[in-house]
Amino acid sequence: MLTPSVCIWKDLDLADATQISLFETPHDIKSFLQKKFNLQIKDGDIKEKIILDLYYHLIVFAKENNFNEEQTSAFFSIVKRTHNKSIETPYGNMEESFQFFKDMVTCHSVKRPPFYIHLFNIQQTKHITEYVLNTYFKHFKLYKYAFTPKVMMDVSISYQGLKPEEESVADVPEIDDIVDGENEKVDADITEDDEKALEENDSDDDDPAMKELKKIIRATLDEQINKLKLNIDQKMKLNEESLLKKVSTVTGREPSAKGGKKGGKKK
Repeated sequence: MLTPSVCIWKDLDLADATQISLFETPHDIKSFLQKKFNLQIKDGDIKEKIILDLYYHLIVFAKENNFNEEQTSAFFSIVKRTHNKSIETPYGNMEESFQFFKDMVTCHSVKRPPFYIHLFNIQQTKHITEYVLNTYFKHFKLYKYAFTPKVMMDVSISYQGLKPEEESVADVPEIDDIVDGENEKVDADITEDDEKALEENDSDDDDPAMKELKKIIRATLDEQINKLKLNIDQKMKLNEESLLKKVSTVTGREPSAKGGKKGGKKK
């Protein structure tokens, strides 16, 4: 768990900061950062590219604002630790991360040794805050998406007092959807043997709560099966009407409103 603290020379030491101040091209800066933090830039590794881009623009900002070696090292570590704070959990933590960033800036803007040092003046603190807000926190969700793993939830339910052999209260009847052309047939019958088995199980159980649980499960299954039967009946009715229309198109006859036939010639 990261906590705000003074971080001069933590990630970039004096030699690193001095060497960076001498670089003039983006290639030199990026090459140095790749070697320093062992960033393996590959075609499919997007995380390493994002980190390199983040670090590079931190150095560019420090050079544009004429930060000295101490300020460059501290600023780099402030943002780097803020990023690590953001991705330490897969859940949303923007407010917590921003508060961490503000505390880190405060640690380097107030003269209260040994926990605070006066490294940045008020104007520099304002520029740093605006820069991080308009770059990192503006794209906070993108950083979270790229660097945090996905959370998979596996839920299992067990009933207290239920014996292992009684975990399956009733075998759910199988429903076969057989589609032949435009006809559908559903077999959703519960056999009498299943009902007798349920009754025998109920008689063997002395626990009223268990009987009530089985009753609820049976009622739920019956309700779902009835809904499924109704849905299939409606589909079969629609299929029948569609089939009649196609037959009438082929024969040239169509049932009239009074039950007569249309389309035939009068003799």
